Amino acid sequence: MQRWGVIRVIASAHLYVTLGDILQAIYDYFHTSLTQEDFTVISNGPWRGVLEQARMKRYLVEQSVVGSAVERNYVRADLLNGNTLFGGL
Repeated sequence: MQRWGVIRVIASAHLYVTLGDILQAIYDYFHTSLTQEDFTVISNGPWRGVLEQARMKRYLVEQSVVGSAVERNYVRADLLNGNTLFGGL
């Protein structure tokens, strides 16, 4: 957690935090662009190819969703290597 810090959740329109606020905060956190420092650390190791493949998969999925803003640069979610599905509670 030193590199990126904690996920901060802020109540959107109520006096309390909603599930939607939590999910949005998680989404925003993992869709934050990687910094040059992050990319330098990752690109020197075996993760470079994994990162590129994950970015391309994410790009293709986002491109297929009508009205979605397509993020072409590397984001934190790319380091999850496509493991982004929620199976439920």
